[in-house]
Amino acid sequence: MVALLTVWLFLGVSRERECGGQYLFVKHRPSPPLFFPAPAGESDAASAGLLTAEEMAAEARFQELIEPGGGAWRRLPLILW
Repeated sequence: MVALLTVWLFLGVSRERECGGQYLFVKHRPSPPLFFPAPAGESDAASAGLLTAEEMAAEARFQELIEPGGGAWRRLPLILW
């Protein structure tokens, strides 16, 4: 049970901003969310206020746990059939 909780808190699935591919990554700190989309993509939608409150929260989680934490270096491509 403890191992399952640890995996859930330290692993996540992210969607790449540019191409939309999904990746399994190791979080640099524990966090309950499992899926981390990038709703703004490569656009300036977040700064222009074009995202909903839910999308803004998802974008903030993506920026907090993936971009500054080096998530791009701690990820593996996730191929779903």
